[in-house]
Amino acid sequence: SRPPSEEGHSVDELCPNVRIHEGVNVSNIMEVPFVVSIQRRISPNLFAHFCGGALIRPHWVISAKHCFQQQRSIDSYRIVGGTIDSEDTKAESSEIADILYPDEQSGSHDIALLRLKSPLTIAQREDFQQLKLASDVAANKYHSCHCFAAGWGVDSLDSGQPMRYLKRARLSMKFPKKCYEEHLYHTGNFPLYEDPSLYHCFERGEGEDRGVTMEGDSGSPVYCHVTDGTGRVDAVLYGPVSFGYYPEDANGVTIMADKMTYTSNPQIHADWIRKNMKQ
Repeated sequence: SRPPSEEGHSVDELCPNVRIHEGVNVSNIMEVPFVVSIQRRISPNLFAHFCGGALIRPHWVISAKHCFQQQRSIDSYRIVGGTIDSEDTKAESSEIADILYPDEQSGSHDIALLRLKSPLTIAQREDFQQLKLASDVAANKYHSCHCFAAGWGVDSLDSGQPMRYLKRARLSMKFPKKCYEEHLYHTGNFPLYEDPSLYHCFERGEGEDRGVTMEGDSGSPVYCHVTDGTGRVDAVLYGPVSFGYYPEDANGVTIMADKMTYTSNPQIHADWIRKNMKQ
């Protein structure tokens, strides 16, 4: 059973209309219409998935900064949306017009804001579920419900190849202080970030659709359903996938199922994101 909220209601009572999907396959892109595949050119007429992103407006995508650190030409990338098939030749796509990064004076920020050359029209549909930032909802009235990551990452560490079809995994959010303690342990007290508020972290969730993020899921959105208990459900972005850790057992064997996923907190950059999207 799920823990009660501070008001004494269980998460399932507060989220009666959140659809729970068995398994991890996404059968229809409208279940997660904001998930896009970021692809890079591997030959003159061929692209391949390498990172994910969150479509937050027809011309704008949020992803991870580290996805674009190989100093490739901006015209070597494209964004593919509106499909669960990363190899769908008929899927809508757009080139990237600009890649923006926030000011890093206050620490490490693994966030990139991508401006598209042409809009992805799926975001203009009336039934498009728009991802919101935490400040877009009344935090004192809403309750975090079910959290998920969705992407085309590899199916196993051995395969090395992104999956063709989109999958979704249920995750469980951990407290920022606990996240930071885990991070210090895995980095030998040499953290990639020093402010616990910069990142959220998640572990494998509960249920048949639980899972973890893998290579190729970088930049993919982690989002949580929130509701005020009246039946209205919103999807709130808790950041693009940034990095993760695989714990080991006493014999040094990697425990795949217990991977920790860290996401760069977009709420810190909410004003910067909104300002750039208005320009």
